[in-house]
Amino acid sequence: MDNFNKSRHMTEISNFRKSLAKEMRGDVLDVGGGLGIYLPYFGGETTVMDISQEALNRLDYPKKVIGDAIDMPFPDESFDSVFAMAVCQYFDLSVFVSQVKRVLRKGGRCTILVPNGKSPWDKVKKVFGLRTWDQQEGIFKQYCANDLKKYGKVYGEIRFLPWDGFARNHPNIGHCLILKFEK
Repeated sequence: MDNFNKSRHMTEISNFRKSLAKEMRGDVLDVGGGLGIYLPYFGGETTVMDISQEALNRLDYPKKVIGDAIDMPFPDESFDSVFAMAVCQYFDLSVFVSQVKRVLRKGGRCTILVPNGKSPWDKVKKVFGLRTWDQQEGIFKQYCANDLKKYGKVYGEIRFLPWDGFARNHPNIGHCLILKFEK
């Protein structure tokens, strides 16, 4: 029997997330890229890194590396872009950001998406018996907009409502948070 938890290695790809991936240029590092669902959208030569050998074994792609996001197996200034979708809640963000800054070249970009630990939508989802962020397994920390602001610009995302554009500039109401910064 196959015990692989595909849902742990995939995130839903909204149009906004596709546009974020398309901004990644040059040598791109997809952290926690697992099954490679963002590969078609990147604008550069991509290396997929994941901590799960099983996920990488399922990925038919030549540039893949097993590695830990808080101890990346790359030399300094190896990448022009770093992309991390729905993985940073599993480890200490400050350690990850220092690793990203180490592996990014000068002028390099990073885009990170995390669930909003203070999502107002989780309260609504609980009423309807839907799965919420606090029910995820193995979470290090549920980050909120204030946790991310010290690193760069923070945006919000609400995939399931027509207010998604409004959430961009009001991250506290976002169901997910997007952090963008440059080195």
